[in-house]
Amino acid sequence: MISHIIAAASFGIIPVLYKSLLLIDIDSLTILILTKLIIVFFCFSLLLYGENYKTVKNDIIKITKSNDKCFHATILFITAAFVYFYGQYNYILLFKDTETNISTIIIACYPVITILLSYYYFNETINIYQFIGILLIFTGLALITNKVK
Repeated sequence: MISHIIAAASFGIIPVLYKSLLLIDIDSLTILILTKLIIVFFCFSLLLYGENYKTVKNDIIKITKSNDKCFHATILFITAAFVYFYGQYNYILLFKDTETNISTIIIACYPVITILLSYYYFNETINIYQFIGILLIFTGLALITNKVK
C-alpha cells in the first residue's frame, strides 16, 4: 500500500515540477532529456545495489536462450521505450499551453486504455464496476472539456 501512495504522490508532484521548469523558459525537449539522463544514473546505481545485477543478468540469459523469446522481448522493449519517450515528451509539452490541473485530470484517464488493452491482449474481464468507472471518466472528461472551451 505504501508503494501506491508513493507512486500517487510522485505522479502528483511531477506535473508541478515540469510546469515550473517550463515557466523558467526551459524547452520541453531539454526537460525530457535531462530528467531521463538523471533516471539512467539512478538505474545504474540500482543495478549495483545488492543482488540486482545478478537478477538482471539472469533475466537477460533467460531471454537470449530462445530466439523466439529474444525477438519477442526485443520488440516489447523497443515498443515500450518508444511509447514511454513519446508519451513523456507530449506530457511535458502539454503543460506549456494547458492549465496543470486540467491536463492532469485528462491524463488520469489512462486506466481506461489499460482496461481495454488488457481485455483485448490478455482476455481479462471487464466487470460492472470497471464499466461504470469508464462511463464516469468519460462523463468527467465531457464536463472538463466544456470548461476548457
